Amino acid sequence: MAILNKSGRNHLHTETEAPTVRSVRAIRQGQRKSSTFSRFTRQRGGQEVAHASRQRIIALKAWHRACTPASGPYARTSTGEQPMKPTARAQLHLEVLEDRTLLAADSVLDWNLVLQQALRKSEMVAPTLAARNAAIVHGAIYDAFNAVMRIGEAYLKTLKTPPANLDPDAAIAGAAWWSLKKLFPEQKQIVNEALVVALAGIPNGQAETLGVGYGKYVAKQYLKLRKPDADLLWQGGYQPGNRPGMWQPTNQLLKAITPKWGRVNPFTLMAADHFVPPPLPSLTSSDYALAFTQVKGIGSASSLTRTLDQTQSAIFWAYDTEGKGTPVTLYNQVLFTVANQQGNHVGENARLFALANFAMADAAIAAWKIKFEVNSWRPITAIRQGANDGNPTTAGDPNWTPLAHTVFGDYTASPSYVSAHAAMGAAAFGVLRNFYGTDHVSFTLTSDELPGVTRSYLSFSQAARENSLSRVYLGMNFIFDVNAGESLGSAIATFVTTNYLRTTRQP
Repeated sequence: MAILNKSGRNHLHTETEAPTVRSVRAIRQGQRKSSTFSRFTRQRGGQEVAHASRQRIIALKAWHRACTPASGPYARTSTGEQPMKPTARAQLHLEVLEDRTLLAADSVLDWNLVLQQALRKSEMVAPTLAARNAAIVHGAIYDAFNAVMRIGEAYLKTLKTPPANLDPDAAIAGAAWWSLKKLFPEQKQIVNEALVVALAGIPNGQAETLGVGYGKYVAKQYLKLRKPDADLLWQGGYQPGNRPGMWQPTNQLLKAITPKWGRVNPFTLMAADHFVPPPLPSLTSSDYALAFTQVKGIGSASSLTRTLDQTQSAIFWAYDTEGKGTPVTLYNQVLFTVANQQGNHVGENARLFALANFAMADAAIAAWKIKFEVNSWRPITAIRQGANDGNPTTAGDPNWTPLAHTVFGDYTASPSYVSAHAAMGAAAFGVLRNFYGTDHVSFTLTSDELPGVTRSYLSFSQAARENSLSRVYLGMNFIFDVNAGESLGSAIATFVTTNYLRTTRQP
């Protein structure tokens, strides 16, 4: 399905004092003797802890156990397992770093776990805001690391030059810690403890303090840049339509979720409507009738045509229940799994996670603009009111219920076209495909929705397609919703990876 190129509060930050050695040390000490992580805090007075790297590894293992389920796509490969063989990839053009210290552990992956945990525990339910916050966190991580290590283009072009000899791991920690603390204030304890762990293997001294301070500075620039987003979180002012074909909430207790989000300035696109999807099929068309009949059968709670595998897939990709963190968590778990299995180094991960989360955030913005302009009804309304659509080949059923409502409840809070789930998933998988220079990477995932269940894929496009179709199996979207969403997300992924954070080679 073609996309045509058309060519700038839930929890938002408040500015506070500049970083100080005292404030960093206070956080590291935890100021809470009962802290699970206080034993990882190093002795002060300028003495470095012996075997710092070993301590950091021990601390990180404890952290992972504390904040991550035992199983999941984001679990590291354990001892004795055979890790996936890294895929041969296109030349990434990274700067030669032979004269610099390579980081022993990957702090980007470590902080991504913290982000995932914050998303799960957060009170936010809007995937739009979750995607925006994840993009801020990983954008700040990338720019803080890149300012020190100079692996490629910066996203923020006006950052001040970092002080000499600061620690890049500390810069990542400062950027992630400050952005997470401000974006998820109710998760302050988890985020502060994560900072203690992150700094456990970095020698005390100026390099550490300067690194945290510079990372915090970068995070503050991102928060300042994205502060206007708060004005578009307001839920009021939107009135659903009542004509055939127009979206209507089926749960009167739920308002339309962030209906003005399509007005948010994208992170990378020229405008929210940079890419224009195909027009919606008319209610009287044969394409509409075919899609209607398909979802009525396969997406019904009592479907006789949906297979057990399709039902599992529908729930596996959903992330529609409380405590799952919206699909943004799922797609970051996918990124974590692939990056970990492929053996990326920290610079590659800084770039990959920033690109993917930028793309997902913009896919959400673009999808929301289309949703609340087209304002098309969900299958549940279409099928229950099928007698009024003017199409003689659609047979309505006033008692029809989608699978999603029997599994997750009635939570529909946005129009159907385009599918944001499909768009954001395709954006993430598209970035992975472009980053590695191939679609053919095999990987296995698990899901918070179905603990212990694994699903394996031979390519990024296979996983992206299954993610899209899962919304039809749930009865949440028509096939044309997910097709348009998937095409939109793929187009955004290509735009982002072509035009942003391009790597450079040392002269």
